[in-house]
Amino acid sequence: GGCVSLAVNGLSVGVAANFALLCHDHVIATPQAKFRYPFSELGIVPEASSSLLLPQLVGLVASKSIFILGDWIPANEAHRLGLVQEVVPPNELLQRALAVARKSARKSRVSVALIKQLLLENRGGIKRISDALDREQAYINKAMSLPDFKAAMKSFRSKFHRKGKKKGRARQTSASFKDTGSSQSKILLASKL
Repeated sequence: GGCVSLAVNGLSVGVAANFALLCHDHVIATPQAKFRYPFSELGIVPEASSSLLLPQLVGLVASKSIFILGDWIPANEAHRLGLVQEVVPPNELLQRALAVARKSARKSRVSVALIKQLLLENRGGIKRISDALDREQAYINKAMSLPDFKAAMKSFRSKFHRKGKKKGRARQTSASFKDTGSSQSKILLASKL
């Protein structure tokens, strides 16, 4: 029913990028936020219905570039593409996300739910998303059975292991729900520690 606002201050990769960019009603990021889909580097294909939803948001050509090249998408570029609604300084992030959540909480809960349902149905509905998820899983299973995937995973583990030794430990991220005082609106804060 209610709106979900997401605040991003850090790195969102793969399924975390899907979560940030495709699963929320209002996404606010800091200039430090970056998004990445490294599927081709990992020898797999997009998941979590991103192969359906991302092209609807940014177009087919931009989606191919995002998925195939796997480059980092800085917050300002994500904003230009329409994946992030606002970019704010880090010290304003939580306050802005709470303000959006509070504002949406004052709207008609029924109207908000119907608007979200209408937009989802006009995009193809749950059935289309479910079909995309099934197709993606079939392709992921196929990709994971191929030598390219095994080689990509070996390379990835080796690179991650080397970086971990240099830095002493892997970077950690956290995500937590912040209650806005309303069962209608929630905010999710994704931030690096």
